[in-house]
Amino acid sequence: MNLRALSPDGPQEGAPARFLWQAREVAPPFTVVLLDAGYRKLAAFGGITSACFVPDASLLGRLASGSTFHWHVSAQVDGVVCRSPLASFEIR
Repeated sequence: MNLRALSPDGPQEGAPARFLWQAREVAPPFTVVLLDAGYRKLAAFGGITSACFVPDASLLGRLASGSTFHWHVSAQVDGVVCRSPLASFEIR
């Protein structure tokens, strides 16, 4: 299965306006999981029906403080959870 986190990835100027991923042969719903610099889970957002997630004002506020974050997207395929490799981004 091809599930890949695309953006944000790498250095960022400010909080990302959206999270994008590639999902070939993987159908929604998707879940985006956000981790802090120490790989601790900060939040998970499920039930996403497209390959794009737009953070709400609360999450944007948390991200705006600046730091390194990691994230991945997941979905179920035939009852098995498939997860993308981690993407990492740093907010300056």
